[in-house]
Parts: sequence; structure tokens; C-alpha cells
Amino acid sequence: MTTAYRHGITVSSAPGKPRLPLPIEICVFDNGPGAPPDIADHLFDPFVSGRREGQGLGLALVDKLTRDMGGIVQYAREGIPEMTVLRLLLPRATS
Repeated sequence: MTTAYRHGITVSSAPGKPRLPLPIEICVFDNGPGAPPDIADHLFDPFVSGRREGQGLGLALVDKLTRDMGGIVQYAREGIPEMTVLRLLLPRATS
């Protein structure tokens, strides 16, 4: 796991809306095989799992809680050798 503060990281919230700064980055790494390609685009949907015994609620909950805080969560396969990266991008707290 890594954490970082990334100056200048922004995402588009919607067409025509201002970009949102999401400078706080939390990355979780896993050296397993990753998600099966046929479900990779749906990992954050409820009840989607690549495991027989999986219920498919964990990543859906992570996505909901991250969005509730104004952030986003991303899934990627990166590096050599390739590994799974779950990246949470969050806004800075305001006072």
C-alpha cells in the first residue's frame, strides 16, 4: 500500500462542469492474477465476483464510500511483473 499527495490531479465531474481536485491517493497492490477480463469493467457493481464463494459486495461498498467522500476508485493492472492496483483518489478536507 502507498499513499501520496498529488498536486494538480483533477477529474472531470460532468461535461461543462469544473474539474474536481482529487490530490489524495491511496494505492493497494496485489500480485495475484487480477480480475477475469470478462468482469473487469464491472468490478464495482454489486454482486459481481470472480470467486465462486465471493458475494461481490466488497468493492461495491468501497466504491460507494469513496464516492460518498467525493472521490473515485480505479482498478488497473500495472507494472512488470503485472499486478493489480486499486487506486483511491480523494479530495482534500475543507474547513
